[in-house]
Amino acid sequence: MISRRDALALMASGAVLVSTRAIAQAPIDFDTLFAQAISNPALLSGARADREGRIAAQATRAITPHVPPSDRKISEDAIKLIILFEVTSPTTYERLYRRPTWPGGQSGVTIGVGYDLGYATREWLHEDWDGHLPMATIATLSQVCGVTGPAAKIALAKVAQVDIDWPTANAQFRGQTLPRYVGETVRSLPNTPDLSDDSLGAMVSLVYNRGASFHKPGPRYREMRDIYFHTQTGKAAFPKIPDDLVGMERLWVGQPASRGLVTRRQLEAALFERGLPPAGHV
Repeated sequence: MISRRDALALMASGAVLVSTRAIAQAPIDFDTLFAQAISNPALLSGARADREGRIAAQATRAITPHVPPSDRKISEDAIKLIILFEVTSPTTYERLYRRPTWPGGQSGVTIGVGYDLGYATREWLHEDWDGHLPMATIATLSQVCGVTGPAAKIALAKVAQVDIDWPTANAQFRGQTLPRYVGETVRSLPNTPDLSDDSLGAMVSLVYNRGASFHKPGPRYREMRDIYFHTQTGKAAFPKIPDDLVGMERLWVGQPASRGLVTRRQLEAALFERGLPPAGHV
């Protein structure tokens, strides 16, 4: 059987998609897998457009949930993980994402750290970006609020001159967008005060990507429902959640354009696992 370390290296390189279930016996090293992922731009760019909220048949409101923000902190590594799959890194953001983009599919025009204007109202845009951008820039961006799919690709020309530097995008993400996702996560899952900053951060990354779809019916959301059950059960069941995360690979195996999501779930599993207390200290 292929070793877990070799399998993860192959997976992150994009050379092959392997079964994470088959290599789920040894601890995952978050830092190693993160380094492998960030070195593969094609893997990350493919995953950037792959939020379920951008697929009409599977919409989960994964885009800019407008719930009250939370002041609960998550770990810096969790924030790095979300940034990794949205814009890769500050350097890559400055090179590729300072101006609005259209990631494809059912996305809308996207700015900052994955802020999809196609799933935001004009009111939300003001709430989330006032103080970060000039009013004239917000007025320009408001033209594409609610526009998704191919229409957003066409509408991109209306906002092509907008320029948002990394300090501005990062400040808005950390100050407005991220706290809302944390709020959505802690509102949706029980017993989150018992989760470490790493483990909660892994859940926030999951919600950022798949929405808070912990009660959706059907086989597609089986592992999401399992995560809810295990958080509801409490600390004794928390160690089962990494397997729930890597079990989602079944949704994307054999889809080259979505192979980055397998790596994202692996990273979330590694981060969640790292945040668990040592065995015997539950």
